[in-house]
Amino acid sequence: MNRYLGYLFFSTGLLSAMVLVKLWVIPFTLWRLFPQTDLVSRLYEVMIMAFGGVTFLLFIVLGYLGKHVFHIDVSKHLLLHFIIQLPFALHAFLQEVSDARPLLGVARVFAEGWCGLMAEPTRLLFMVYPWTDIFAIIASFVFLSIGRKIEIVDEDTRWIEQRKKMRVGRV
Repeated sequence: MNRYLGYLFFSTGLLSAMVLVKLWVIPFTLWRLFPQTDLVSRLYEVMIMAFGGVTFLLFIVLGYLGKHVFHIDVSKHLLLHFIIQLPFALHAFLQEVSDARPLLGVARVFAEGWCGLMAEPTRLLFMVYPWTDIFAIIASFVFLSIGRKIEIVDEDTRWIEQRKKMRVGRV
């Protein structure tokens, strides 16, 4: 149980840190460094694309870590990843609420930022809005499963194991 909670807190913490950097650090830095021109909006679009790529790479890394470090089997790993993706559901729910209190306003901004980590790059890339959220969620599961398939093997260790197998075969 501890490894599941550890993975859940670790991955949620990483994604939350990315949301905070995307929503507050990058815009503040761009605002302080550049005058208000069209260049800032173009730089922000490039940063959105970069954060989308880093997010998908992060899902590959989380897939690898879930399998090899936290030793989580496939079904529980997919369930934990579904739990991690619940801010998408929160985002959809908060869009339906018309009168948001100030606390819900902060939650809405954070949920939109979480949703935007994956959905905004696909929106900018394909310029299609109705299916980008579904595509982003499916892509996150695909990249997580790609990360689970990755095997990192040291070549020296592999060579030693092959030599041991060859010795065992000889009498």
